Amino acid sequence: CVRCRHRRRQAQRMSQIKRLLSEKKTCQCPHRFQKTCSPI
Repeated sequence: CVRCRHRRRQAQRMSQIKRLLSEKKTCQCPHRFQKTCSPI
């Protein structure tokens, strides 16, 4: 989701692989946002 993407940029310390995997797995936005937010 867009919100997560912006957050991920700040968490660039994590390896790119981990970043991509977690992003593909699911969006880690708050539950109320998850419904409006669609995982990439």
